[in-house]
Amino acid sequence: MSNPFITSAKRLIYRQGTSIDYINVTTGTYNVETGTVGNTEVTTTVTAFPKRVKVNNFNYPNLIGKEVLEFLVVCEDLPSSPRTSDKISYKGNIYTVESYVEAMARGELVIYKIIASKG
Repeated sequence: MSNPFITSAKRLIYRQGTSIDYINVTTGTYNVETGTVGNTEVTTTVTAFPKRVKVNNFNYPNLIGKEVLEFLVVCEDLPSSPRTSDKISYKGNIYTVESYVEAMARGELVIYKIIASKG
C-alpha cells in the first residue's frame, strides 16, 4: 500500500517546484591512476520547492550576511541523505548544504528540508 504522505508531497512539489541539480560530494576519494586523494561529485537532477529564508540571530546566526534558501525535496528522489559537503545548483548559482531535516510519516522518509547558503 502506498504512503499517502509521499504521494501528496510528490504531487505538490512536482507541480509547484522547479528543477535543480543536487551535487553529492564525496570527499577523500583515492584516485588509483594519479595516486592522489580528491573529491568525487555525482550530479542528480531533481524537482524541489525553493524558498528564501530570512536569517537573524535567532534562527541561523552563523549564516548572517549570506543568501540562504530552503529546498523541499522528496526523499525518494535523492540517491542518499544530504551531507554538509553537498551542493545545489539553482538558477546558475551554487549553494552549499548547511543543514537538513527529515520529515517522516507512517515510518517512512517523506521529504528533506535542506538549508543551503551562497556566499
